[in-house]
Amino acid sequence: MNLIGQIEKVDDKYAQVRVYPDSSCGASCGSCGGCSYRDGRHITIKNDNYRVGQLLDIHVNSSQALMALIVSAGIILFLLIAGYFIGSSLYSSSSETPGIVGSIVGLLIGFLIVKALEPVWQKIEYKVIPID
Repeated sequence: MNLIGQIEKVDDKYAQVRVYPDSSCGASCGSCGGCSYRDGRHITIKNDNYRVGQLLDIHVNSSQALMALIVSAGIILFLLIAGYFIGSSLYSSSSETPGIVGSIVGLLIGFLIVKALEPVWQKIEYKVIPID
């Protein structure tokens, strides 16, 4: 996967890059307002004498990115299902309410765990090529 980024902040060790998403719909990104990151998102890369404003062509290791996606989705799905069964077994009721509440709690815990694992996902390998 290739991304285009622009350096926004530089320090001795790292550079913060705003990465603009590719347009999967074929239009100019952000034209429909459907993309969640139409204004870009930030990644941190090792500083290799970059300067603020410099454009970069960033190649992301696809297998590592896919693995991060699978693990994140797996954690959330597992806790969603486990929350349903725990909620249903702790509070026996003729309605589905305890299971639904347990699912919501499991889903929220899953999102918190994935957010806590974000520094691990930031270690995905990037091959960076300066454009200018």
